[in-house]
This record gives sequence, C-alpha cells and structure tokens, in this order.
Amino acid sequence: MTSKLMTVSEKIIDIHHPKVDDIDIEDIARGLSHLCRYVGQCPKFYSVAEHSLLVYQLVSTYHPDIDLKMWALLHDAPEAYMGDIAAPIKQLVKEFVVAENKIMATIAKKYFLEEREIPRIVKEYDIVARHIETDRMRMSSFFYGTVDKEYKDFKIYNYDPEKARIVYMNEFYKTLYEYNKKYHIGGGVSE
Repeated sequence: MTSKLMTVSEKIIDIHHPKVDDIDIEDIARGLSHLCRYVGQCPKFYSVAEHSLLVYQLVSTYHPDIDLKMWALLHDAPEAYMGDIAAPIKQLVKEFVVAENKIMATIAKKYFLEEREIPRIVKEYDIVARHIETDRMRMSSFFYGTVDKEYKDFKIYNYDPEKARIVYMNEFYKTLYEYNKKYHIGGGVSE
C-alpha cells in the first residue's frame, strides 16, 4: 500500500516523508474548507478551515503575536492531507500521529515557523474554540464543556466550503504579509 496522495494542485505527497516543496497553502485551504469538524456530527456543516479562523481570531484578540497568529491558522493544516480523525480514535493509531507530526513539522518549515510543534497557547485556544463552536451549534455542553462569558462575542458562520476557503486564504495572506515584514523574508515561503 502506498503512503502517497495527490492534491488538487497535482502535487504528490508522501505522508511518511513529506517535502517542503510539496506543501501548498492552496491545497491546505481547499482541504480544510471541505473537511467537516466533529467527524460530521454537528447540526450544520462547519469546516476545519472556519475552526482555524476562529482559533486565529482568538489568538489575534488575546495574544496578537505574528508567530502565534500563523500557528493558529496552520494548527490543523495536516488534516488537509490526512483528514480529521476524532481525537479518541487518533490516539489508537500511533502511526497516524507520527505521520501527522511529520507533516506539521514540514508545514512549519515551509512557513518559517521556528517551533516544529503547535505552541501551548494555540492548543489552549483550540479548546476554547471547541467550546464556542459547540455552544453556538447548541451541542452538548455536558460532553463538550461550556464557554466562558469572556468569549460571548465570538461567532461562527457555518460558511460553505468555497466561502471558508476564500476567507481562510485572505487571512493567511494578510498574516504572511505581516510575517514577512517582521522577519524581512522575501517570497514568504521556505525553499
């Protein structure tokens, strides 16, 4: 069985040996915008791209560091190549987690992120985002937890995949521009 897949941009990615040149933000945006959160077990379609935008909004509001903002947008990027597997199942498949971590490190390298693992603060806002999402979609607070009043103004929009892709790409390119200004990087991607 092969460990390779072809993206919509016709790049071939070996999930066990990903290369920086194989990573493409258009593929990431398309993959995440067509992938439903909660393995589809939510009342309306809610994409991983929109979830990433919510984490980005939270980080931008409370910790507006450019590196953290970029991490917020990219924290679930490996799912564009590997799909979204429910956390309890993911932990049962160790080889999946190893491959996912390799892809995350390659994405981090592509976009000049010094850390190769998702920063703790982004992981914390990932959990906050889950609470906001499940509250707004009226999913079980008993199972998913409740949202603090501090986050009452954050919204979800249940964008269709194309709208989610466009909004994600716009935020990515704005953040990349800001990132390039800070670090004086030409072109914005690692070769």
